[in-house]
This record gives sequence, C-alpha cells and structure tokens, in this order.
Amino acid sequence: MSHSDPTDDNQAGTATLSRGRLLRRAGIGAAGIAAVAAVGPLAADSALAAAAAPVTITYMTRWDVTQTDPASVAVKQLIASFESQHPTIKVQPQYVSPFDAVAYSQKLLLSVTGGHPADV
Repeated sequence: MSHSDPTDDNQAGTATLSRGRLLRRAGIGAAGIAAVAAVGPLAADSALAAAAAPVTITYMTRWDVTQTDPASVAVKQLIASFESQHPTIKVQPQYVSPFDAVAYSQKLLLSVTGGHPADV
C-alpha cells in the first residue's frame, strides 16, 4: 500500500497544491512569459520585414487594360487603386479574350499544369 501526499496534485481526486509547488509553477510560468516577451518582438520584426517585401501577383482578366473602353479603363483604375493601398503588391494583368473560349481554356490549363496559374 502506498502513502498518499495530500499536497501532490498529480494524484487523482486531489486539487490542492503546496505553497512551494505553487511558487515553483508560478516561477516556471513567469520565466516562459518572459522568454516569449523577449523573443516576440524579434519574430514580429522578421514577420513584418517579410510582409513588406515587394511581390507581384498575376490577375487573369477578360479586359485588356491597354484599351480605352469603359470596362478596361475601370479595371485599370481598380488595379491602380489596389496598388496605391498596398504599395508592396504589384498587379500584373494577364489579358485573355472573353470571345475565344478555346484560347482561354488552353491558357488556363497550361498555366495550372505548368505550375504557374494566375494568382487572381
């Protein structure tokens, strides 16, 4: 038969802690919080630096932004507005004719199977 220590919280049915065990656990918790607090800003800084690196995304569109029709002009303005709000993101439009379903399907299929589909 084993002896039960009423201050041992690892035994079933016991919820009390000794003062010493409580202080040790509090100290371990405080040390963990201090370590996270010390490393946290470094991790956040590197995440911000990575997030601020310029990127280019591709946007497959049926409107040719080099044209002057209202829809093409609107898409060009939307891209410009997006880029001004997100200065580290450059949008590269990829025009695909809406009137040539075969060309669209081929471009989409080739870009996906080739591992380089449009981002949007």
